[in-house]
This record gives sequence, C-alpha cells and structure tokens, in this order.
Amino acid sequence: MKTEEKIYKKVIKELSKFINYLSSKYAIYPLEAEDIKQECYLKIFEIVKKKHAVFSEDELVKYAKKSVVNNLIDMIRKNIKDTQRQDSLFVEELLHIKNKEREILIEREIVFGRLIAELVKNLEEADKNLFLLYLSGHDQKEIGNILGISGSTVSRRLRKLKEIVAKDIGA
Repeated sequence: MKTEEKIYKKVIKELSKFINYLSSKYAIYPLEAEDIKQECYLKIFEIVKKKHAVFSEDELVKYAKKSVVNNLIDMIRKNIKDTQRQDSLFVEELLHIKNKEREILIEREIVFGRLIAELVKNLEEADKNLFLLYLSGHDQKEIGNILGISGSTVSRRLRKLKEIVAKDIGA
C-alpha cells in the first residue's frame, strides 16, 4: 500500500504542468505566480491527506485538479475584492487632485486596474492594440492616426471595451 507521501508525489507529478500553466496565465507578477503555485500545492496536500483512502489514484488526480481550479477562482475573486478595496482608498487620496486629472486617473486605475492583463489576453488583436494604446496615454485622435481609423470608430470601440470590462468586474 502506498503512503500518503508517495500518492502526494504522484498527484504533484501529474498536475505540475497544469499548475505551472495556471500560475503563469493568471498571475500578473512573478511573486503572485509563486503564491498561486504554493496555494495549489497546499490544496493538493490537504486533499491527499483527507481523501487518499476514499479515492483511487486516478480519481484523486481528477479531484485534485478540480479543487486546484476552484481554489484559483477563489484566489482571483479575493484578489479582485482586495483591488476594489484598494481602489476605493486610492479614490479618497485623489480628492485633492484637480477634477480633470482625477477623472482620467480614476478611469484608468479603477476601471481597468489589475484586470488589464487578463482582459487583454481575451481580446481580439485589433481591440487589444486599441486598448493598449489607450492605456498607454494616447488620446482618441492619436489612436485613430496610429491605427488608421476614425476618431468616432475609436470612441465607439473604446466605449464597447469599457462595457466589457465593467461587465467582467461586475460593475
């Protein structure tokens, strides 16, 4: 009969590429990727400890994989909530800045915040380019000139992208 340690090593071996993929895809910073990996490994350790007598090894790998994904989703949700809380504090600090500057900063920092990296990955190439130009500080006229489209097209597409972002963050 295999020990918990042997089963744990087998499950880790089976899921290590999957965990590396998840951590690189959903982390914005390298340290955040390491945190995700550690959380996944801890979750697998807990699962093996509690469930190794109940499941076969193959069932345990499947169960651990589902649990790792659910754990990652919970981490992302918590991260979003923390970011929204930080954004609220950031807004309070901005009250002394001129109205126009504050509007621009709030629009860029709060609406797009840390979700930018994930959102950009899911956009079509044309929208990704437009969005990144906007985030890097170009105005609509400059974006239109760079991309060879009209200012009204830039405005319409930006409005669409902002709606997508607002929907994704539940605003």
